[in-house]
Amino acid sequence: MSTPPRQPVSHGIQRRALSLAMMLVALWPGPMLNAGEPGPRAEYLLKSAFLYNIAKFVDWSEHEGTSLVICITNDVFGSTIDSIVGKPVQERQIASRHLTSPQNVHGCHIIFIDMQDRRRAAEFLTTLAGEPIVTVCDQPDCARQGVMINLQKHEDKISLEMNLGAIQRTNLKFSSKLLKLAHILSEP
Repeated sequence: MSTPPRQPVSHGIQRRALSLAMMLVALWPGPMLNAGEPGPRAEYLLKSAFLYNIAKFVDWSEHEGTSLVICITNDVFGSTIDSIVGKPVQERQIASRHLTSPQNVHGCHIIFIDMQDRRRAAEFLTTLAGEPIVTVCDQPDCARQGVMINLQKHEDKISLEMNLGAIQRTNLKFSSKLLKLAHILSEP
């Protein structure tokens, strides 16, 4: 009994499979994580890696400078954000800075907004409305409140939820590859 001949795989399917595999490798946090790290520190190492990878899928060509600055509105990351400082993104180096008020957002490219202080988070979102700054959070429903990207935690995994309305109100250009990996909210 002979085996039936294999059907040829189209080049389009092969390219899509290769693109998906490359995307997953690019987004995988790899050596930045230490499996032995306890709870919150490991979570924020993973979220730092996500911030770095998000930065790689935004077109920064219209922004000046040699640094790509990730700003944090609270000290929830602690020193874990340092794991990505100095890494290259589109001919720039990642830098980080802690923000104490919405008036200090100048020079930030990505802002992680701690949504636990609702009043302060609302002040940041009001200040950032329409600005070409990527906003990121990690609380339930924060993308529905106007943040561009929510790093949703499900058990030990992080998934992306993106608010397309918030993104479209800026002149930022996100790679379609990143959009394909996220759950998209199309409401404002």
